[in-house]
Amino acid sequence: MARYDFLQLKNAIVISDNDIVIAESDQQHIQDLINAHYGWIREFPLTGAKASDYINAPANNLAKFEGDIKTALKSDGYLNKKVIVNEFTTQSQDINIYDQD
Repeated sequence: MARYDFLQLKNAIVISDNDIVIAESDQQHIQDLINAHYGWIREFPLTGAKASDYINAPANNLAKFEGDIKTALKSDGYLNKKVIVNEFTTQSQDINIYDQD
């Protein structure tokens, strides 16, 4: 199920022929969910994975981060997703999200 929303590039809405461009937005939604903290999404105050809390976290905390991402995805309707966080630092962010079979 693809979702569509305003196309954003570098945090700016894309406009073409004096109209806002609409495009598939699943990646954008997932990235927003990963970065959001509780309370940032007014309609759903308990949604978000709080990514900035896990920057440079020890490896044993990355499993909790994976769980937080999975919970945020489920709350937004992305069911059966497998989340693997290999690395999450200020310089490198390696998060893989797959459809689970």
